[in-house]
Amino acid sequence: MVAIRGVVFDLFHTLVDTEHVRPPGYHATSPIAELLDLDLVPFRRWWDSTSYERETTPVDLVDVVERYLD
Repeated sequence: MVAIRGVVFDLFHTLVDTEHVRPPGYHATSPIAELLDLDLVPFRRWWDSTSYERETTPVDLVDVVERYLD
């Protein structure tokens, strides 16, 4: 058995930023906007404005999107 010398955890883009491996112009909200037939630009702007809330509090992403739809 090999002794484990260390374990590395990447806590949400701390070491590896997945944004750099996505195609140019890709935004995570594009599939949501397309599925719900929303205008991407205003939805993306709103989504970006809620990033602090989504990243620092326990929220249900469906609830967040429903808030936008309301």
